[in-house]
Amino acid sequence: KGQLKEVDSHSFSAKKYLQFSPKQFTLEPNLVQTINITKRGLGEAEDNEFFSFLQVSEVKLGEPEKNKSVKNNSLSLDLVPLFSVRIPIRIVKGKNFIRDTKIVSHHVSEKGDNFIVELERTGNISSNVNLSILDGENKKIAQLNSIKIYQPNKKLTVNVPLTKKINFGVDKL
Repeated sequence: KGQLKEVDSHSFSAKKYLQFSPKQFTLEPNLVQTINITKRGLGEAEDNEFFSFLQVSEVKLGEPEKNKSVKNNSLSLDLVPLFSVRIPIRIVKGKNFIRDTKIVSHHVSEKGDNFIVELERTGNISSNVNLSILDGENKKIAQLNSIKIYQPNKKLTVNVPLTKKINFGVDKL
C-alpha cells in the first residue's frame, strides 16, 4: 500500500493552492499510478514563490500486537517504511525575481576523493546551479548538475565525488 502525504510547515507553502487526487492508493507490483495535481487560483496572493513537497511512501503493515489491552475495538500495528519519494512542486507568481547562488566555502576531503562545497542562495527565489570541478590542468574531475536550494533554506552543503583522487601538496584544483 502507498499513501500520498502532503508535507508543509513553512510560510511559502503552496498547499492551499494545490489539490491532489487520489490521496491514497494501493499499487500492485509493476503497475503505474497517476496522481493528478490541480493548481487552484492564486487570487490575492503576494508575488512570491510557493512550493510544497509531495511525498509518496510505501509502508509494510506489521502484525497486530499481542497481549495488549484493546480499547473501543481498536488494533495496534507497527508500520515499517520501505521507501519514500519526495517530489517538489513549485508555483511562482510575479516577476522580477533574482536567482543567484554563491560558493561560501570549499575543501577536499581528507582522503582526497570528495570535494565538499557550501553553497548559499543569495537571490529572493529558490536557486538551481550546475557545479563543475577542474584540476590544475583544467580537466574536469567532477560534475554535479541541478543542485537546488529551495526557500526558506539559505545554505546547502554538497559532497561531490571526484573522478580523480587529489594528492595534497602535489595536485592543484
